[in-house]
Amino acid sequence: PEAVNENTAIGQTVYTPAATDLNDLGANTTSSLVYSLGQNSDQGLAIDSETGAVSFTASPDYETKSYYDFAVVATDAGHNVVVQQVSLQINNVDEVAPTFNDGATATAQSIDDGSGAGLMVYQANASDTDYQPGSDSLTFSLNTQLSDDHAALTIDGTTGEVTLTADPDYEIQSSYHFTVVAEDAAGNKSQQAVTLEVNVKDTIAPVTADILTIDVIDTLSEGELIYKVTATDTNDRGRDTTNSLIYTFAERAIPDGLTVDANTGEVRLAVGASLSDPSVSTTFYVAATDKAGNRSYQGVEIHVIHAEIIPAVAEQVGGEVEPPVIYSLAVEDGKQYTLKPGSMDAAQFRLDSTANGYDVVLIGTLNYELKHQYAFVLVDQDYSETAYTMPITNVDEVAPVFSSGAAATAIAENGDASLTVYTAT
Repeated sequence: PEAVNENTAIGQTVYTPAATDLNDLGANTTSSLVYSLGQNSDQGLAIDSETGAVSFTASPDYETKSYYDFAVVATDAGHNVVVQQVSLQINNVDEVAPTFNDGATATAQSIDDGSGAGLMVYQANASDTDYQPGSDSLTFSLNTQLSDDHAALTIDGTTGEVTLTADPDYEIQSSYHFTVVAEDAAGNKSQQAVTLEVNVKDTIAPVTADILTIDVIDTLSEGELIYKVTATDTNDRGRDTTNSLIYTFAERAIPDGLTVDANTGEVRLAVGASLSDPSVSTTFYVAATDKAGNRSYQGVEIHVIHAEIIPAVAEQVGGEVEPPVIYSLAVEDGKQYTLKPGSMDAAQFRLDSTANGYDVVLIGTLNYELKHQYAFVLVDQDYSETAYTMPITNVDEVAPVFSSGAAATAIAENGDASLTVYTAT
């Protein structure tokens, strides 16, 4: 029997009869034959009356009809008829793409940070539902046309095993995304998007300083910095992961009137709060937490000192040949003072004795954009402490910028004496 594949195009010739005809005088009259289909022929077929070429009027589908029976009728000029019965088989074609057993999207089993290079991280599994003998084998590959992580992976085309080529490092890449392609022998393809997560492996807690006491003036304004918690952190690989730390107040001792920045560890006086208010906490604990959830605490006790406000000083940079004196303290009866080191902004100043007392000399920087006031503590010989705070006035440090061009428009000689030749802006 004749045979064609399913899905053959409409109008494509699938059968052409071979017939000859001679008249009573022995002349060849084959070209005058007229062809038609017999009445009992299956539906879905058409025939060319001149050539006898048989074609489909609807594309055949093996799953609907696996063969066609039809009769070709050849009629000559004398109305003599000959009939040929034809059976046309329809070949089943693999037209269904493979199916992934886990669906079009999948999540691979997560792997640990530092688990080693060449690790098999995923097993692709697919089946071909439109089975054809000798064509049931599948080939696996990675879709390399996507902007994902396929370059970091390889796949076994036969088994579907996906391998991560490099040692996984959570700090560099915490997840991988790739797409597996399954193709059958007929060229039908399916894709599966896969996500692979890397588990952070960090058993080392951040390191903070010991519990400490800090001096803070009672005139501190809302929103101003009280203390900046600093911590360092390394993971099990020895890599510095300090920048990924998150800072929070200890859950069981959240202070009143204070805020902490989760990224910087800066503790500030909350809006509307004042250190003169007894309800504002003067002790707090900040937790530094790494990505793995390891946590360390920094305890801080605020020592509130009454501050005397001294005259404002313009922002400036110290360290000149003759460092500027920003405050002079007159002393009677030879009383002695020292600058309390490590307290508030003591690092910016130096205390020089004079004939009449002491001069506070600027050796650092007064930056209005960073702080609107600076403070220091003087301690007398009886260990009595006095804080001094000075407002900082902002200074215009930015020079004007010309927006007009550097070249004027050319003018003709002998022009009007009052002619404007350039406008500076």
